[in-house]
Amino acid sequence: MSTKKVNINENTILGRHLVATSEIRAGELILSEKPVCVGPKWGTKPCCINCYRKYSKTCGSCNLAPLCQSCEQHDASECELYKSAKWDKEFIIQNFDIVTPIRVLMLSNSDKDLFEEIMKMESRLIARRGTNIWKLHEKYVVLPIISSNLTKLFPNVKPLDAELIQKICAILDINAIEVRGAREILPDKAGKDPSFILRGLYRHPALLVHNCLANAFMTIDADFNVKLYAGQDVKHGDIVSYNYAQVLLGTKERRSQLEKSKNFICNCRRCMDPQELGTFIGSVQCPACRQGLCSFMEARLWLCEKCNETIDTKKVETLIDEAKKSLSALNEDIFEVQQWIDKYSTLLNPKHWIVLDAKQILAGLLKIQCGTDKGASMKLLKKKLDLYEELVPIIKTLRPGLSKMLGIALYEHQLSLTQVAQKSFDAGSISEELLLEHLIRAETILKDSISNLVFEHKTTPEGQLCKHALVNLKDLRGLMELVKGMVSKKQEISIQKTVQVRAKGKKSKGNKK
Repeated sequence: MSTKKVNINENTILGRHLVATSEIRAGELILSEKPVCVGPKWGTKPCCINCYRKYSKTCGSCNLAPLCQSCEQHDASECELYKSAKWDKEFIIQNFDIVTPIRVLMLSNSDKDLFEEIMKMESRLIARRGTNIWKLHEKYVVLPIISSNLTKLFPNVKPLDAELIQKICAILDINAIEVRGAREILPDKAGKDPSFILRGLYRHPALLVHNCLANAFMTIDADFNVKLYAGQDVKHGDIVSYNYAQVLLGTKERRSQLEKSKNFICNCRRCMDPQELGTFIGSVQCPACRQGLCSFMEARLWLCEKCNETIDTKKVETLIDEAKKSLSALNEDIFEVQQWIDKYSTLLNPKHWIVLDAKQILAGLLKIQCGTDKGASMKLLKKKLDLYEELVPIIKTLRPGLSKMLGIALYEHQLSLTQVAQKSFDAGSISEELLLEHLIRAETILKDSISNLVFEHKTTPEGQLCKHALVNLKDLRGLMELVKGMVSKKQEISIQKTVQVRAKGKKSKGNKK
C-alpha cells in the first residue's frame, strides 16, 4: 500500500475494514496498489488468457491456454503448470471457470505468505453453503479441479479439497472487483465484448466496507493497478467505504443483488430510507389515491406516503417484472422507447429506476441521432437536454461526491445545453446575451465534468472522454469570447444610437430657441 492514510481495524460486525487515520479531502489519493491476481470472472466465455481479447488459437507450448491472434504466450509459470497437469487439449476451454481459482492456488507456490493472507479474506462459507452459487461452483470449478488430481502441483496447500476450492471461489466473489484492461482501447471490436468480464483481487481494496452512499471510488489502469480516492471529504476515524451495487437501482433490487453476490444485507442510510433520499426511484404509483407513491417498507409492505394505503407486494412485483420484460423487448427506436416511458411513468413513476433505465437508453439513442450534427432537430436536442436535466440531480443525490458516473452525465448535459443554445440563436429565438448566459452555464457544467473524470486513467473510455472534454472546454471558451465580442459590439451600437438620438434632441431644442 502506497499511503498511510488508513489503518486496518476489526470488529465482529464488519470484520476487517479500513479506517481513515487523518482527514482526507475529496479527490485526495488514499492508496494505490497492484493486483495479487487478475482473471476472467466465472460465467465468462473463453477468451485469450493473456490479454482477454477474443481467442483464435491455443498456446504452442502447453497446447491448452486460449490465446488471441496477437499473443504467442501467457504467464510462464501458468504454462508450466498446465503442461504438468496433463489435461486434454480442450480442458481449459471447456472448464474456463477454473482459470482464476487456479491462479489463486498458484500463489501458494510463488508467495506462500500472500496466499495465506488471501485465505484470511472474508468468505462467508456458512451463508453460502448449499446456495445456487455454491452448486454452480461445485459443478464448474470444484469438480474439474478435484478430478484433475493436482495435489502434487500445489504442495503447500493441505488439504486441496472441495471445501478449500469453494473458499477460494467465495473469496473471489466477495472481495474481487470487476476490472478492465488495455483491451478497451484496442481496435478489435471483440476486445470490447462485454461478455469478457475480468476481476482483480487486491489486498487492501478487499477490505473496503460497502455503502450505497460510499465515500471513496476506484480507478484502474491498463495494467490493473488500482487507485483509491476520496469521493467525499473523509473525517479522521471514518470508515472508508465503496459502493459495490448499481447506483440507479431501487433498494429492494440493490439488496437482492448484494445478498446474491456478497452474501449480506445492506443497512446504509439510503437502504433504510423507503423514499431513497427523496428520489422515490423504487416507489410506484398508488392505485388508491393516484396522487401519492407507495414505497417498500421493512415490514414487506408497500405504503403510500399520501393516503397511507398499502398495496399487495405480489402486484407490485408482477408490474415490475412486466416492465423489465417489455423494456428488454424494445427495439432501438426513439419513438418506441418514448412510448414505453410515457406508459410506465404513469404505472410506476417518472423517476422509478426502470423508467430511469429507459431514459438512459433513450438518451443514448438521441446521442447517436444528434451527435454534433447541426442538422439535428430542435425537438430531439431539447429532449436530450431535458433527460440530462432530470438525471444529473438524481445521480448527485444517490452518488454524492466525485464519480465517473456523474462526470459522464455532466459531459452529455453540457453538450446538449450548448447544442440547444447555438441552434436557438441561429434560429433567432434567443439574443446574444442569452446565448452567452447558456454558454457560461455550459462551461461551469463542463468544468465539473472534468473534475469528476480527471482521475480516470487515459487508457479507459472515461479517461478518453476527459481528454475530449478538455478540448471541448477550449473550444467552448473560444466560442464564448466570440459571443462576448458580439454582445460588446451590440452594446456599442446601442450606445451610439442613444448618443445620436440625444444629439438630435439637443439640436432640435437649439433650433426652436
